[in-house]
Amino acid sequence: QTILIDLWLCASDLQIPKLQNLALNELDRIRNATGQMNIQALMHVYEHAPEGSLLRQYMVWQYANRLSEDAIPRALEFYPKVFMLDWIVMLTQMSECPTAIFLHHKYLVGMQLKAPSCPQTVLFGYGAYRRQRRPLKAQHPSPKSQLAASVSNL
Repeated sequence: QTILIDLWLCASDLQIPKLQNLALNELDRIRNATGQMNIQALMHVYEHAPEGSLLRQYMVWQYANRLSEDAIPRALEFYPKVFMLDWIVMLTQMSECPTAIFLHHKYLVGMQLKAPSCPQTVLFGYGAYRRQRRPLKAQHPSPKSQLAASVSNL
């Protein structure tokens, strides 16, 4: 699978979309035959494919359809953190943009990101999975508003 990933990356660099499609079709055929995507292939994609590439999106899509939200704590032990963030964003988009997803894992605590097609914020923190409404605006005053407040106090 990593050879096909290298072929896809090379075709991407050389701007040969037909070769990219052939490599991805073969990768998908192998995944269908074996029933899973090789973890080394996933690691290889995240080491070499640029952020936002179609190959990364394909890998995330394969796992988004296979893994459940209950598998997140165990999956965090094996998968790259960047992949898990991409995967959670995709799950969030697939589940009609819940306002927040809380995960019980120390490596994701404090991380906050916004899905491109979702106006709500995805927040990672300790606790059981639950949904909670979060304001879209930051809780902390911006430096600009702090400056305005200090100027008005003069």
